[in-house]
Amino acid sequence: MEKSLCTSREMVVDKSVLSKNIYTSRKGINRFKNIKKSDNVFPNVGDIRNIFFFRNKRISSCVGDDDFNDKLSNELILLIFKWLPKKDLIQCTMVCKRWREITYNEILWNNLDLCRKTLNEITLQQILSKGVRILRLAQAKIITSVIKEANNHFDNDYTYKLQYLDISMAMILPDNLANLLSKCKHLKKLSLESCTLNAACCKELSYCTKLSVLNLGMCEGIDLKGVLHILKLRSLTELNVAWCSLDKEPVTILCKMLPPTIVRFNISGCKEIIDHNVEELVKSCPDMIELDLSDCTVLTDKAISNILNLTKLEHLSLSRCYNISALSYLELEHMPRIEYLDIFNMLPKSLPKKLKINNFLYSSIARPTIGNQSGTIWGLRVRN
Repeated sequence: MEKSLCTSREMVVDKSVLSKNIYTSRKGINRFKNIKKSDNVFPNVGDIRNIFFFRNKRISSCVGDDDFNDKLSNELILLIFKWLPKKDLIQCTMVCKRWREITYNEILWNNLDLCRKTLNEITLQQILSKGVRILRLAQAKIITSVIKEANNHFDNDYTYKLQYLDISMAMILPDNLANLLSKCKHLKKLSLESCTLNAACCKELSYCTKLSVLNLGMCEGIDLKGVLHILKLRSLTELNVAWCSLDKEPVTILCKMLPPTIVRFNISGCKEIIDHNVEELVKSCPDMIELDLSDCTVLTDKAISNILNLTKLEHLSLSRCYNISALSYLELEHMPRIEYLDIFNMLPKSLPKKLKINNFLYSSIARPTIGNQSGTIWGLRVRN
């Protein structure tokens, strides 16, 4: 009994050893080696309380992870988050409350590409509420109503900060499109190519007074009332209404009442436009730089004589206008600034030497994406 007690007392660590900042000591290891297995080292509870076991200090698996948020300011974390894809930003919102607040910063959601995505009303509403200014929804599918009529977070007068919107060839109902446009009053450039419109859509467009570029190419459902609403946009500089199947009366009013600010205009594929309409168009927009009248098969040589009055014209497209004679194109040499002429399938034997013939296959008027610039709309990046 006394032998076992002596052995247990030898295992007690004195204060001088504990004062040293060490995890193990050679002296302590030697003491453990001298203990025999048959010895009773735990004779009673009182002795157990006086025994100290030596073990390594627990080390954190991630060194410095607890100090990350303390050492970095919100500004530095924001700069790091700017390099992350949108999917990773969504994951960051679930890390902690501080990261969640930082990821809601509008700088991180300034531009967004949702091309060919399928969206519902809640997803799109949350995206727009983050302050997105440049949004690409080309070929996207909107499966339900875009904007909730009874919204707890935003009232009916709330408008999103969208300025550049490409919704070309998207699957969206006209009423849903009208609801979306009703919340986007700050638009500067808009593309609705190949979308179906109604009177409500055109009416909401008329309230976007800051619009300078509007692409309505191959849109359906534009009637006389729709044209009158579009003509209320007096700040337009580029307008594309190609292949919109416009009737005679809307075409007449459109050419006569276009705002004089327009410098690029595309009305190709219109079967109702005549020489008199071109004359009215030249009077309405005397500063025209680019004009596309391709596939307007009713036009004759008189249209060329009217176009000669556009002294600032640089690019003219008259492809497949078969009623215009080849000799009429020679008169274009007298235009001071003309440089490009597109007349596919109508190549006369002699043309003005200063003209560059058929350099462009497709019109770029008001189009958001040109050529291989798939990551941009109107020259602005939509992808990280």
